[in-house]
Amino acid sequence: MTKKSFKEQVDYHNYVGGQTRGFHAFYFDYAQGNFDKGEHWRGFKYRVYCRKEAATKKELFDIFYQFINGEIENFPYYVIYKIAETDEKRFKIQISL
Repeated sequence: MTKKSFKEQVDYHNYVGGQTRGFHAFYFDYAQGNFDKGEHWRGFKYRVYCRKEAATKKELFDIFYQFINGEIENFPYYVIYKIAETDEKRFKIQISL
């Protein structure tokens, strides 16, 4: 997958407020089941986020892109991630982290 096509498919969210300066968050691989066939699931398969002090939006994007393309196997310690194991466990975008 090219970086351009990845960028078009990824969903960025900026979380602010509270005691911290906020978080950068990216969601990727949105899909939904066929409701006519009884597949009542929808959401994203991947989410990554980190504190803004730990990485910039671009740095987190590059790390996420490398992970999706198999260039790295693990995220750095400051990146928090969630991966849905099955389609039924896909998740929606959270209002707050």
